[in-house]
Amino acid sequence: MPKRILHTEVAAVHAGSTMVLLNHLKLCSDKWEHSILFRHAGPRKDFGDQLLPEMLQRVKLMEELEEEVLGRKESGMSKIGKPLLDAKHEDSPKSSGRLRTLAGLAKYYITTVLPEAKHKAEWLKAHPFDLVQLSNGPLGNTQGVIAAGIAGYPLTARLQSFMQVNPLEKLFLKRPLGYIAVADSIKYHYVAQGIPESRILTVHEGLTEDEFEKPQDYSSVKSELGVSDDQPLVGLVGRLVWWKGHDYFIEACADVSANHPNARFVIVGGPDPTEPDYENHLRRKAIELGLGDRMIFAGFKSPVKRYTGALDVAVLASCLPEPGGRSILEAMAMGIPSISTDAGGMPEYVGRDGTTGLLVPIQDSCAMAQAIDGLLSDRGAAEEMGRLAKDRMYSQFHMRQTVAGIEQFWEEMLLRFSRNGR
Repeated sequence: MPKRILHTEVAAVHAGSTMVLLNHLKLCSDKWEHSILFRHAGPRKDFGDQLLPEMLQRVKLMEELEEEVLGRKESGMSKIGKPLLDAKHEDSPKSSGRLRTLAGLAKYYITTVLPEAKHKAEWLKAHPFDLVQLSNGPLGNTQGVIAAGIAGYPLTARLQSFMQVNPLEKLFLKRPLGYIAVADSIKYHYVAQGIPESRILTVHEGLTEDEFEKPQDYSSVKSELGVSDDQPLVGLVGRLVWWKGHDYFIEACADVSANHPNARFVIVGGPDPTEPDYENHLRRKAIELGLGDRMIFAGFKSPVKRYTGALDVAVLASCLPEPGGRSILEAMAMGIPSISTDAGGMPEYVGRDGTTGLLVPIQDSCAMAQAIDGLLSDRGAAEEMGRLAKDRMYSQFHMRQTVAGIEQFWEEMLLRFSRNGR
């Protein structure tokens, strides 16, 4: 009989963790049946629309008690509780200062986290799962950690971000049987915060077979953007939030345009509700730096792969460590030369020798401009870089390897739980 696993709590259909889960389900073995609990009904429906017919026998989207269990209503927060923390890096100038004292944290746990955890535990007990996987990690989902413990289920979690852990959260980090980190840099970030290294397995994110080919309709993107075929297109794909580094990308593009006046630049991504004015800021900056119509703001696009496939150079300019920027992984898989900031998990995917992608320091628009200029000036070298990048991605970061690593990890965790009850 297949083993039954619950993935909780998936945040949104376009989140990186959700895309990885969807790709996993395409290649997972028939040894597992997957149930998925979303935070909202809308993303659940969108996710369901992307499931292939052959996946429906082993994948179930949980519809029960979304409001009661997860503590949310469409109109706002429910009486049960609310999420513990926003997913903000503590170095961010926009990070929340709402929970700063131990007394405040303790009160929050007593009045909000524990009641919600008890509701979740009751729901979990009514469902025969073999394993619970926190697909968005334990931080900000302490309720899920507690609930799995009350219900007596073995618990694993995915580590996909660089977050600082408060004293109370450190206690709950001890509860999962084991963790899957999407990069060694993330693994050692949490080892430094108290998780034993032996309990964290690095399984790099992979791409499915179809992601190694450009979409058939990618060639019409340039004309849609008002760019001619002979004009090189340099692009950054990512939602419009400050830490994605759009400011530095625009500064770099302004420098590059002096040597390559024929080049065009595009930002693909929509505004984020947390920073509604950021797009206007970027548009003003592009005009002030003389880019004019050479800088294109394409907005949110789905599927975004079509736009990534149209780029001559792909750039990731993030100011904070990225676990593994999906836009660059997709670009590399399609044979597009890329430039990434040298932080987080990106060097593990891109490589450090400069043959399969270039790394530049964070917040260094001059270094970024030099890297872009080099790729535009030597198209032969750029094409060779793209070819080697595709080979690297296919041999080292194919989704079949990711799935095999994750499923072996789950098997080991179930065996450990059966032996030790923990």
